Amino acid sequence: MNKFIAGISLLTYLLTFNSCSKYDPIYGVAGNTTFEPLNLKMDMVYIHDNDIYITNEILSSQEKLTNSPSDSKTHIAFSPQHDKIAYLNGNGTPVILDDKGVQLEILSQYSNVSDIGWHSNGGNPTLYILVNNDIEFHGQALNLVPTPFDYVFPLDVTNTIIDAIDIDDNLNIAFSYRYEKPYAISLPTLSKYYYGAGVQYSSVSQPDVYSETYDYYYSTTTSSYVASPYKYYYSVNFNELDNNVNLGKIVNGEQSNYNYYSLHKYNLANSTTNSFVSDVSSGNYFVEKNEGRVASNIYEIVKYLDELPANVPPPNGTPNTFRLNFNNSNNNCPTYFDWQP
Repeated sequence: MNKFIAGISLLTYLLTFNSCSKYDPIYGVAGNTTFEPLNLKMDMVYIHDNDIYITNEILSSQEKLTNSPSDSKTHIAFSPQHDKIAYLNGNGTPVILDDKGVQLEILSQYSNVSDIGWHSNGGNPTLYILVNNDIEFHGQALNLVPTPFDYVFPLDVTNTIIDAIDIDDNLNIAFSYRYEKPYAISLPTLSKYYYGAGVQYSSVSQPDVYSETYDYYYSTTTSSYVASPYKYYYSVNFNELDNNVNLGKIVNGEQSNYNYYSLHKYNLANSTTNSFVSDVSSGNYFVEKNEGRVASNIYEIVKYLDELPANVPPPNGTPNTFRLNFNNSNNNCPTYFDWQP
């Protein structure tokens, strides 16, 4: 599904809002007066107002692949070969389309799926599916470490949730999680609430890492989080460039409002401390790869490319930066996308 560093200034301009424009195809380069047709591949898919779109390397042309805005769609994933798109419908069931929007499969054996993503799997892509805290596969199974999440949970845990995962080419697993544990024997109706993220490495020589936060307590009597905004990480993506993990954070899980979504970039370099060093910026969703980075919020998608595609002249404004502005803000949070350069 599912998922550089030039400094915080680049993160800031990547997520700065710009004026809105419509979805009409723009031939040439966004923000440039060149209108010469270019041979650009369609390398990114996204969800806007419950419909799925595919767009090219410089965000200059978009194709709408679905026309069902009343049907919920989340957690979009683009196959490495650019021929299949997976997303979760309103039942949390994976649906697979081709790159023209034709429905190929509904994986009805799964419901309430938490996350999905494609893995290249040696040229034979596999869709991995996070459901009920386990990883299932549609296609050839990946040879993952058994029980990859268990090491983060204490023995007295009473409730566990794995929210999001990402699996890299080396079969390392990044994931986000939550759990509850007894508050005190004398207070059986209260549970301590924790949320965090970790990386389970496929190599036994590399220690697994995690970082978690105690976020007050949960009352089983009132079924509510007392004096707590109920934070958790709804997305996790490996940063291919420099051993980082990008996490999308909901800072108030009891609200359905984009203002409560934020972005954290966690550095895993000092893995022996079992903690992450975070840089924080505004925005909803973020991916870094060797070729550049993409950020989204409910107003726009912004892509920065390390190198421009062949024959593409530099855009006006920020170097090597292209924007897709929505003509209306996305009613869904966040603006999910998947980039496969």
